[in-house]
Amino acid sequence: MISLDIDFPQKDVDDLFAQIRRAEKEIGKSASQSVAWAGALVCKSIAAQTKQSPKLRRIVRNPDKRYKTDRRRAPFGVYVYRKGKKEFKPIFRTGEYGKIRFYDKKSASWFERFGENRNQWRKIASGPDIANPEIIVPGIKTDRRRVIGHRGLAKKTWKVLGRFVNRPGSVTAMNVTSGTIQWRYDRTYLKISNILDYARDALKGDVNQAVSRAAGSLRNRIDKQIEQNLAKSLG
Repeated sequence: MISLDIDFPQKDVDDLFAQIRRAEKEIGKSASQSVAWAGALVCKSIAAQTKQSPKLRRIVRNPDKRYKTDRRRAPFGVYVYRKGKKEFKPIFRTGEYGKIRFYDKKSASWFERFGENRNQWRKIASGPDIANPEIIVPGIKTDRRRVIGHRGLAKKTWKVLGRFVNRPGSVTAMNVTSGTIQWRYDRTYLKISNILDYARDALKGDVNQAVSRAAGSLRNRIDKQIEQNLAKSLG
């Protein structure tokens, strides 16, 4: 039902489907309504188990140790994900082989060439300008490559999938097509997919309990609906 590389405990899956059948028998939900209800709750549960990345990428040393002897290479940079693979992205002010280069991580400083033959480097202060604090002089800590553009996309995708579980097709979160919903067999078979290649890596804690929590939530909602129906019949 949920397209994710996780083997949920069979007991929890059986319990969830028992609640789906119960919704049909005890409160008159159709098969498709019951399945959609369960699917939405599973998505909500997985969303709660999905991490939201920090706003900025952590500055790390270049794994290519040649930077120690080759000044054309960046000493620092950040890791980014490209098609599910972790990739080092160097941070130099004008690119890895640019004229202005970052060499100082702690003070967020950058350097530029100077001298008659431009074969020397001198440090230039970075951070807020003393005369005008609103002006930020570029530094390694303020470099745009540190910004995580789609922060929280994996978490948001699960929420959107749960919200639009009744609508087959692709779903979009943060202007990115990041999930799909498929219905089959007279709308009694539902497949929900988070198609982000890092969705699995973004999970935290014991995600195996996601189906168990969804089943418990569905059970409580059915019980509440039964109580409301009973109160109406007696009122």
